[in-house]
Amino acid sequence: MKTHRKVYGYFIRRNPQGAAQLLVFTAPDGSFRFPGGTVDEGEDLFEGLTRELREETGISDFKVLRKLGVHAYYKPDVRKYVERHDYLLQAAAPLPDQFSYTVQSHDKDDGMVFDCHWMSRGEIGQLDWEFRDYVTPEYLPEFFQMTN
Repeated sequence: MKTHRKVYGYFIRRNPQGAAQLLVFTAPDGSFRFPGGTVDEGEDLFEGLTRELREETGISDFKVLRKLGVHAYYKPDVRKYVERHDYLLQAAAPLPDQFSYTVQSHDKDDGMVFDCHWMSRGEIGQLDWEFRDYVTPEYLPEFFQMTN
């Protein structure tokens, strides 16, 4: 069975109180997800990341702070094998506390409205199952070390 390459961006910032936050959007099931998606055939990972972020959030100017990791697993809900590449990112310009963006893509998400906001540590339990176990001090120390 074919493996689908995915890329996801974990945008990080400090709020005015100095606490770390991650940018998420609300999925149709009410869970929070990080922006990203499938890398097209023939596309390299960075091209796919840039395209997916632009399509889902409108953000096209960002800095890669570091690659977080690669994960391989089976997604039973869509019956696909996934190879997921996660990146820690910083937006080039400050982003609003919350914003909505209409997805502009060539796939099933086209036209969907993604409501984006910044997630605090107390909201980690609301992350989609695909990401929840990875927001840990070992995987993402920057998120847990940033405090006032």
